[in-house]
Amino acid sequence: MELYVHDLAALACNAAFELDEISIGRGTGSEATLLTAKWLMDRVDAYPLMPSMNKLLEALLRETKMLTVPVIYDTELMKHLEKVAMRLDSVARHPERYRENNPEELCLMRQFCNELSRYAQAYDL
Repeated sequence: MELYVHDLAALACNAAFELDEISIGRGTGSEATLLTAKWLMDRVDAYPLMPSMNKLLEALLRETKMLTVPVIYDTELMKHLEKVAMRLDSVARHPERYRENNPEELCLMRQFCNELSRYAQAYDL
């Protein structure tokens, strides 16, 4: 299912909420998190993207400290996005494991979803 543009801000916000609930042990729901991972994979699968989208996604990865050096080629950016999508998918499928064994990763994915929501709303993604 391809998401409509106006859905992304709410979807990523809901994913961040799910991840927050998982981190404090109050929830295991992960539908929005899985759909956010799918949205990212859809961008990877749609390569090449418009240059403006590439710049926004690179800025998002930098903002969340998931990218620390500039990317030279768009394919590098796609590899980073694919890794984030796979990490989100894994967190969504194994929430208890991340809460117990890797809370830092859970926190990082929540931060990413928060920023994605903010970017989606600010830049009309």
